[in-house]
Amino acid sequence: MIWRGVQEGDWVKATDTLAIGLFGNSTIKRGTKGVVTSVVSGWLTSRRVVVAFDSGFGSVNATVSTSEIRVVRREGGVDRFKARQSRLFAARVALGVFVTWP
Repeated sequence: MIWRGVQEGDWVKATDTLAIGLFGNSTIKRGTKGVVTSVVSGWLTSRRVVVAFDSGFGSVNATVSTSEIRVVRREGGVDRFKARQSRLFAARVALGVFVTWP
Protein backbone atom coordinates (compact mmCIF):
# COMPACT_ATOMS: atom_id res chain seq x y z
CA MET A 1 0.00 0.00 0.00
CA ILE A 2 1.31 3.41 -0.91
CA TRP A 3 1.16 5.93 1.92
CA ARG A 4 -0.76 9.07 1.18
CA GLY A 5 -1.15 12.08 3.39
CA VAL A 6 -4.19 13.15 5.31
CA GLN A 7 -6.85 14.62 3.03
CA GLU A 8 -10.08 16.52 3.50
CA GLY A 9 -12.89 14.19 4.54
CA ASP A 10 -10.69 11.67 6.36
CA TRP A 11 -11.93 10.63 9.80
CA VAL A 12 -9.20 10.84 12.44
CA LYS A 13 -8.51 10.25 16.13
CA ALA A 14 -6.32 12.33 18.41
CA THR A 15 -3.22 10.33 19.39
CA ASP A 16 -2.59 12.37 22.54
CA THR A 17 -4.30 15.01 24.67
CA LEU A 18 -4.24 18.25 22.67
CA ALA A 19 -4.21 21.74 24.16
CA ILE A 20 -6.21 24.11 21.98
CA GLY A 21 -7.32 27.70 22.21
CA LEU A 22 -5.40 30.93 22.37
CA PHE A 23 -3.83 30.12 25.73
CA GLY A 24 -4.16 26.34 25.61
CA ASN A 25 -6.95 26.46 28.17
CA SER A 26 -9.12 23.87 26.37
CA THR A 27 -8.17 20.28 25.74
CA ILE A 28 -9.14 17.50 23.39
CA LYS A 29 -8.77 14.09 24.99
CA ARG A 30 -6.79 11.28 23.45
CA GLY A 31 -8.99 9.12 21.23
CA THR A 32 -11.47 11.88 20.36
CA LYS A 33 -12.77 11.39 16.84
CA GLY A 34 -12.91 14.14 14.25
CA VAL A 35 -13.00 14.86 10.54
CA VAL A 36 -10.43 16.79 8.51
CA THR A 37 -12.12 19.88 7.10
CA SER A 38 -9.08 21.38 5.35
CA VAL A 39 -5.38 20.83 4.84
CA VAL A 40 -2.97 23.70 5.55
CA SER A 41 0.41 23.31 3.92
CA GLY A 42 2.84 25.89 2.80
CA TRP A 43 6.48 26.60 2.26
CA LEU A 44 7.25 27.62 5.84
CA THR A 45 4.59 25.61 7.66
CA SER A 46 4.76 21.98 8.57
CA ARG A 47 1.90 19.81 7.38
CA ARG A 48 -1.09 20.86 9.46
CA VAL A 49 -4.79 20.16 9.15
CA VAL A 50 -7.98 21.73 10.46
CA VAL A 51 -10.04 19.07 12.24
CA ALA A 52 -13.61 19.31 13.55
CA PHE A 53 -13.49 17.17 16.71
CA ASP A 54 -16.66 15.75 18.28
CA SER A 55 -17.07 17.41 21.68
CA GLY A 56 -20.16 15.49 22.74
CA PHE A 57 -22.70 18.25 22.16
CA GLY A 58 -21.24 19.85 19.04
CA SER A 59 -17.89 20.18 17.37
CA VAL A 60 -14.65 21.98 18.12
CA ASN A 61 -12.38 23.11 15.29
CA ALA A 62 -8.65 22.87 15.88
CA THR A 63 -5.56 23.20 13.71
CA VAL A 64 -3.24 20.31 14.53
CA SER A 65 -0.14 18.67 13.13
CA THR A 66 -0.54 15.42 11.23
CA SER A 67 1.68 13.77 13.85
CA GLU A 68 -1.00 14.44 16.50
CA ILE A 69 -3.74 12.51 14.70
CA ARG A 70 -4.26 9.06 13.22
CA VAL A 71 -6.50 8.27 10.26
CA VAL A 72 -9.25 5.79 11.16
CA ARG A 73 -11.31 6.03 7.95
CA ARG A 74 -10.15 7.32 4.60
CA GLU A 75 -12.59 9.44 2.58
CA GLY A 76 -15.32 9.11 5.21
CA GLY A 77 -16.67 12.51 4.26
CA VAL A 78 -17.42 15.64 6.23
CA ASP A 79 -21.18 15.38 5.64
CA ARG A 80 -21.32 11.78 6.83
CA PHE A 81 -19.34 12.67 9.95
CA LYS A 82 -21.71 15.56 10.71
CA ALA A 83 -24.72 13.23 10.22
CA ARG A 84 -23.13 10.68 12.58
CA GLN A 85 -22.43 13.44 15.08
CA SER A 86 -26.05 14.63 15.01
CA ARG A 87 -27.34 11.06 15.56
CA LEU A 88 -25.02 10.63 18.54
CA PHE A 89 -26.18 13.99 19.92
CA ALA A 90 -29.82 12.88 19.67
CA ALA A 91 -28.97 9.62 21.43
CA ARG A 92 -27.17 11.49 24.22
CA VAL A 93 -30.11 13.84 24.72
CA ALA A 94 -32.57 10.94 24.73
CA LEU A 95 -30.44 9.10 27.29
CA GLY A 96 -30.27 12.23 29.44
CA VAL A 97 -34.04 12.60 29.36
CA PHE A 98 -34.51 8.91 30.17
CA VAL A 99 -32.14 9.04 33.14
CA THR A 100 -33.68 12.20 34.61
CA TRP A 101 -37.31 11.17 34.02
CA PRO A 102 -39.07 10.54 37.35
